[in-house]
Amino acid sequence: MERLAGLGPIAIVFIRQSLYPLWVESINGESRFQEGQATVSEDQSFQIERNNDITIVSLGPNYGSIEGQLVSDTEKKLLEVARNEDCSHLILDMQHTRFFGSSFIEALVRVWNEIKLHEHGSLQICSLQTYCKEILEVTHLDKIWEVCDDREQAVKHCQSSNA
Repeated sequence: MERLAGLGPIAIVFIRQSLYPLWVESINGESRFQEGQATVSEDQSFQIERNNDITIVSLGPNYGSIEGQLVSDTEKKLLEVARNEDCSHLILDMQHTRFFGSSFIEALVRVWNEIKLHEHGSLQICSLQTYCKEILEVTHLDKIWEVCDDREQAVKHCQSSNA
């Protein structure tokens, strides 16, 4: 395990023991590691994992209701991720999110527009709570973005679109 220098509140860690390189960037929290797997502390709320051109962003418990200032903060973080040249496929894991409104949908559209600039760029959203999934279905955004039941399904979708 090698710990690299952080950028502001972002700590970057490279895990060599895994089958493939996995980058974990922790925002607003310290990371702890055990035998090749990354775990994050309880106060961790935004986690980024990278595997080649697939980037997975996990929104933690602090993202239960994405509204107000949290929309703007989340958009900034997601745009930063989307602008990374190695991010062709973005998977957004929203398992802890129970609510978001139109302002967050607008933010996702802006993130998607950044992702589309990458060759074969795609946005997958996974692990949605029922209400959030219904919002995407009613707005027909589930026709534009892949909505997956879990992360494994989202990763498989990304891998199949590369083939």
